[in-house]
Amino acid sequence: MWVINIESFPDPKGKPEDFKEFGGAIVNCWINFAIEDGAVELSKFYIKQNGWIPHEVVDENVWLNEDDCESDEQKQYFSEAEEYGATLVWHRYPFDSEETDEDFEDVTDSRLLNSNN
Repeated sequence: MWVINIESFPDPKGKPEDFKEFGGAIVNCWINFAIEDGAVELSKFYIKQNGWIPHEVVDENVWLNEDDCESDEQKQYFSEAEEYGATLVWHRYPFDSEETDEDFEDVTDSRLLNSNN
């Protein structure tokens, strides 16, 4: 399971309501795919599919096994991605943010790819 963090911005054509409200997001992509490059491309595809524009990978990509999950929340994301292929967790931040962790308006939700989000 790959965990890939991608800075993204709302697409005014894809998500006009998010474009008006958020300056951007760090999207934690939990991708159940064996090859790292493919997992990155899948992450970008699913971010675009959700009406956002992927910008750049912001952290080193991490390979996790289920035993590596440290919290119940991580176990949930791992389980969802294992079942559905991917789970995206959005940490959206407001306009005028300096994009540091303490500045994030941490609006987190899990978006399963088999639903109509």
